[in-house]
Amino acid sequence: MIKNIKLKQLLSHPQNKKVLCEILAEMTISKFTSLDKQFLVIHGTTIVSNIPGWTYVAHNQHEADTLLLCAIKHLHHLYSDRSNPPSYRIISPDTDVFILAVYLTSQISDIDIVFEQLSSSKVKKIVPVKCVSEKLGQQVAAALLPAHAFTGSDYTGRFNTITKARALKTLLMFSDNQELMSGLTTLGENEEVTDATYESLSLYTVKLYISKRVEDIKRYSDVKDVASLRWELYSKRQDEGELLPPTHSALNFHVKRANHVSLLWKRSVHDFIVSVPDCTANQGWNIEEGNLVAVMMDSLPAPEISIEMVSCGCKKTKCITNQCSCYRTQQRCSEVCNCQNCENEDSFFESIDDDDP
Repeated sequence: MIKNIKLKQLLSHPQNKKVLCEILAEMTISKFTSLDKQFLVIHGTTIVSNIPGWTYVAHNQHEADTLLLCAIKHLHHLYSDRSNPPSYRIISPDTDVFILAVYLTSQISDIDIVFEQLSSSKVKKIVPVKCVSEKLGQQVAAALLPAHAFTGSDYTGRFNTITKARALKTLLMFSDNQELMSGLTTLGENEEVTDATYESLSLYTVKLYISKRVEDIKRYSDVKDVASLRWELYSKRQDEGELLPPTHSALNFHVKRANHVSLLWKRSVHDFIVSVPDCTANQGWNIEEGNLVAVMMDSLPAPEISIEMVSCGCKKTKCITNQCSCYRTQQRCSEVCNCQNCENEDSFFESIDDDDP
């Protein structure tokens, strides 16, 4: 039945993953028991260990990333009274795991973690996480996890044109800005986002967009909120659409999602049984037809008259793809457009006679 199914396809099925993990866990437990070795095995919602003093037997987490760091944290606590506590080696291809490891070392300074990443070229990259954390400094290392959630993860989405490299460079560039750093470090500390945290993250968003050009850093150094920056870039550089930073409304919902993810990550690293509010409670997501859908905004991205004045200059797309600014904003092309072979226009206009019934 499965001989013609590719291995990647077989392993990608959630039920197959679950069964294979259970089989691997049982084999591992049996093997180490027969060798009289100490072990800690976590699979499904079960924790099995024969380590003296270990008391955790269950968890309610869904991510192996956070489970891994949570296990290391509790093992470290268990062995902390030893004169020579063990070091921990993590083997993973996932950047999220590395970011979580940096966060953990920022919280527990004497924990020794080595991260080993196997890239697609099969070249091992071995990184001493503790050294990275010390080099960044405690505040930046602690801010790295919420900054990662804020600038893009599987659950939050990302800013258009802002890469992870740009986000990290910006974080390091403005690490001496206490207002900005305070907003990042407090993200995920509470279930509700405070006005001060939002204002700090608005400032970080501004820095993300202006740090792309050296001349912009000085020109817009006094700008602190996204609404002001949107106007500056639109009026002085004629940027529009996705080149602009998000609106106040869009950023507000994005901050709520980033706070929820940061809250989940931070709590999951410290405890096996995690309690967080429903993800729709903070209004960052809605349930639509049984699916979780992000709330993008609750107001227009610009005054209605300015949206109607959007123009394009398409040459090859016939204005029927998202590359066309008019099509993307669900507007018909107008006389102010410089497009060619346009198919995004009304074929005729009807005049309305007030005398008609």
